[in-house]
Amino acid sequence: MEIRKAILTRFGLVYAAIVLFCLYIIVRVFIIQHMPRWDKEAQKLDIKEFALAARRGDICAADGSPMATSVPFYELRMDLGAPGLSKFFYNDVDSLAICLSRFFRDRSAGTYKAELKRAFAQQKHYFLITPHKVSYAELQEIKKFPILRRGRNKGGLMPEQEDERVYPSGNLAMRTLGKLTKSETEGSTGNAGAFGLEKSFEEELKGVDGVAVKQNMSGRWFIISKDDPEDGKNVITTLDVKMQDQVTYSLKLQMEKTRAEYGSAILMEVNTGDIKAIANFGRNHGGQLIGGYQNYAIGNAGCSEPGSTFKLASLMAAFEDGKIDTSTIVDTGKGIWKYKGEEIKDSDYKKGGPGAGKITAKHAFELSSNVGLAKLITQSYTGEEKDFVNRIEKLGMLEELNLGIQGEAKPYIRKPGDKLWSGLSLAWLSFGYELKVIMQ
Repeated sequence: MEIRKAILTRFGLVYAAIVLFCLYIIVRVFIIQHMPRWDKEAQKLDIKEFALAARRGDICAADGSPMATSVPFYELRMDLGAPGLSKFFYNDVDSLAICLSRFFRDRSAGTYKAELKRAFAQQKHYFLITPHKVSYAELQEIKKFPILRRGRNKGGLMPEQEDERVYPSGNLAMRTLGKLTKSETEGSTGNAGAFGLEKSFEEELKGVDGVAVKQNMSGRWFIISKDDPEDGKNVITTLDVKMQDQVTYSLKLQMEKTRAEYGSAILMEVNTGDIKAIANFGRNHGGQLIGGYQNYAIGNAGCSEPGSTFKLASLMAAFEDGKIDTSTIVDTGKGIWKYKGEEIKDSDYKKGGPGAGKITAKHAFELSSNVGLAKLITQSYTGEEKDFVNRIEKLGMLEELNLGIQGEAKPYIRKPGDKLWSGLSLAWLSFGYELKVIMQ
């Protein structure tokens, strides 16, 4: 009896311990299930936020016709776990595979069939039918294919829209319009302007992305709320497509005729100052002629030493500062002047004539005399070189044009105190060297 009693006692204790342990497990599971932390973790798995890309604005010609626009293309995906799909999938998969093969001409009907059957067996909810993207018109045709014609719930077709940038006028004004590249902005979707108007007006064109909140229900994502994106604004330019075409064609002919390294042509409406066309051609390392190779019209090629055209600005500076007037006499000698170890020459000094000799500042300008201008400016501003540079800046010669196109070159003038400033700099500046200005 005592042995039996001891066994029953031990058995009772073990049983009670097991019951208490089970109760403890049940209580812990209940507590864990109702902890806010795990609710949040579950929401992370079942609910996600997705960015809704805004449609990029168009860049248009003066008449409103688009020269750069965003066109919707579609990625073809299929929910092979769609309700009711199993009733007719195996009956129609052959026909669907044949239609896909004939339409895309990239794989055999047998390959399409095998891939569809494999994905169906795995109940894939986001199966990529083909890597090819299709246009809206092509999508409407694909929606008529077997299985897919039954709609999303029974046919499983899930086209994912993605806008692509297209240029209806081809390469016309391409360097001015610009191109897109992958956006490097944190949190941004899609592409961003790389150069040209696409980059200059990036903020206006890109719009504001929206947000969609999707919930996973039985392996399928459904939108439960969304903030619609705000599409980008259109940019209307002064460009004229027909004029742009003619300017591009004419420039290309001249480039081929002259074998020039690069060329640029700008057509401006003089009454308004509107730019109607900008064309650029350059040559690559192989010497091949390429349209839009660089925008020479506004880049470094368009900002260069003005040479003799700057002589008028030099005289205006001296006139403004009261240093000289049109009747001031300057001795140009025989058109050559040795100054601080260097020779400054006039263009006609080689003719062997007597030279212009002593002439007025007005006459020196008429003859475009390097010697005359160099002597007038050095005599007026030696020791006051900064005053000359300041006066040139006040004339607006060094202001940026701010055309609104990325890549615009910046004017430059050598100044006293710069590393490259020398005793010759003032003289060279007087007839348009040691500075760069916008030449257009």
